Amino acid sequence: MLVTGQTWIEDIPHERGENFTFRKLSWLELESAAKARRKRVMDEYRGMIDLMDKLPSTPATEQVVEEYDKETLLSKGIKAWSYDVPCTGENITLLDPMTAEWAYQQLVEAHRPRTEDERKNG
Repeated sequence: MLVTGQTWIEDIPHERGENFTFRKLSWLELESAAKARRKRVMDEYRGMIDLMDKLPSTPATEQVVEEYDKETLLSKGIKAWSYDVPCTGENITLLDPMTAEWAYQQLVEAHRPRTEDERKNG
């Protein structure tokens, strides 16, 4: 299915009366966000390799890795909002951490593959 024009509005739970309009992203936009995340992670690890070699060895801990680059996903996925300032890429980067994380989670959830039961039940 084409994702052109597919949008939805979500109220921001921690900001009474405010909302975002999100848009459905294409496979290419999601792949771009995933690629940007992988690049950012690799760049961060490159700078730590020497330091890690000098540290004593410790058991690995489970770590949750974000699938998409947050900035890429938010800038492509937030179409509009109820704030008094324009919804621009620059203003999206000025969101507080709680709102940015909430918006990121909304987009990730909307784009996760549906389970077989979800597909059967509509």
